[in-house]
Amino acid sequence: TPYQKEEGQLGNDVFRYNMAALRGYAVVVQDTRGRFASDGVWTGLMWDQEIPDGYDTVEWTAHQQWCDGNVGMWGVSYLAAAAWLTAMERPPHLRAIIAGMIADARAESIETGGAISLDLLLTWFVHQMMTDVVPKQIEAGTAQTDLIDRLREAARDPSVVFEHLPVTEAPHLDIPGSPVTLSEIMERKANMPPEFRYEQVEVPVLIYGGWFDLWSYAVPEQFRSLRRIGGGGEAVRSMHRMILGPWAHGGLLRPTQGELNMGLEANGRLHLTPLFFEFFDHHLKGKGADLAPVKYFVVGPNEWRMAHDWPPPGSVTESWYLHSGGQANTSSGDGTLTTSPPMTSEATDRYDYDPADPVPTHGGTVIWSGSRVGGPLNQAHLETRDDVLCYTSEPIESAFEIIGPVVLRLFAESDARDTDFVAKLIDVYPDGRSILIGDGSRRARYRYGFDSEELLEPGRVEEYEIVLGQTAWQIDRGHRLRAHVTSSNFPRIDRNMNSGKPIRGDASSVVATQTIHHSALFPSRLEISVLSAP
Repeated sequence: TPYQKEEGQLGNDVFRYNMAALRGYAVVVQDTRGRFASDGVWTGLMWDQEIPDGYDTVEWTAHQQWCDGNVGMWGVSYLAAAAWLTAMERPPHLRAIIAGMIADARAESIETGGAISLDLLLTWFVHQMMTDVVPKQIEAGTAQTDLIDRLREAARDPSVVFEHLPVTEAPHLDIPGSPVTLSEIMERKANMPPEFRYEQVEVPVLIYGGWFDLWSYAVPEQFRSLRRIGGGGEAVRSMHRMILGPWAHGGLLRPTQGELNMGLEANGRLHLTPLFFEFFDHHLKGKGADLAPVKYFVVGPNEWRMAHDWPPPGSVTESWYLHSGGQANTSSGDGTLTTSPPMTSEATDRYDYDPADPVPTHGGTVIWSGSRVGGPLNQAHLETRDDVLCYTSEPIESAFEIIGPVVLRLFAESDARDTDFVAKLIDVYPDGRSILIGDGSRRARYRYGFDSEELLEPGRVEEYEIVLGQTAWQIDRGHRLRAHVTSSNFPRIDRNMNSGKPIRGDASSVVATQTIHHSALFPSRLEISVLSAP
């Protein structure tokens, strides 16, 4: 862990070390190289070093007199990445890992559509500096008073960092003697681990994630990848397990997420803790029953289900088409959402996106920071903005469940050389609340893939695949399904300045006029995974 190894560090609320010891396990917790009590140098860009260090730690542990030679690894977020990277090196004594709420750099690009998770990145950077780097500078007598004051201001009010342009400058985080700069981390997305090589993971993995976590899409895809191409042969591939609950990043114990109280069954300790121990008992001690392949929580009925695969067998992909409203947005919605494709050409919808006035983040898959709260919050106040288009269904006549991935295939044009398109999936309650289910974005220059950039030809209609995460959510009778289309979600993602200049280094913005198409030729649509027989 880079977050200090003492009791109470990240994730220890659902896997308590004293409980593990009482169950007959020896527990080893280690600060990563150069952090807190560990020797060596922390450079801030440590993924290459975590791989051999993880291997050495597993093998050192296996050869201690109190170890029987069977070692497991567990972690959430950064700690989970360390477990993944170690497993890819195949230490001889590693028997199983439990890894939660993390994505590799490529999956992170899919989650954000090529944009930067600004809230996550800056919060992470401030934490890294304030908890270890600056205290060590203070102890050595090299810390600067004004530096400490700037960092404290950034911690109290993150907006002073978020809103500064260009974002890579961040004077509040310009720390003399820092082993890494914010610009370096942004350029290389170095806060995210390198691409996971599933074919090199030859031990059983228990994966867990949350519907309101930063990586709600990536975590189920890890499970699918392990089952399809994981190492160790079919015998190992059949041993991978997954638990998906109604949780945000670091919010595993709260029954309330956003505005919804999902009851005591949503408490992660009730479900994760015993299953973690059962998984390790089975693979490290050779005793106890095996787990079901998938356990997941459905929001609405607020109940847990079991499945043999993901999405659960019986799931089908349904298309819900966006139909024109022909005017600027109103609180009641300006367009419609139906399962019927457009038969002819429909009027387009337009809005202007001004980077100087972005749509503010309100709920969704955000890191807990300051006063911002993630999860399913009411979006109604955002629907009065001229730069937020709404497409809304008629009241649902028979309840159905969205179980699995959600994607918006948007056909749009812009008069800018680069821009963003942002989408949200909404459950509209009979009382008028617009409760957020999931959100996503796509940066236009990455519309053909994340390995290359291609600027827009103004006025040309393009298709954008926007991933809105994965979920298990019941749409009740009398509710309506709604899709938002806009071009910003700040500071969840960084603002696109629309100029077409190199991203993150531009302080000047251009207002972009966006045109949304919905016709037989350009059928903009939501693709949702629906479980026909729960």
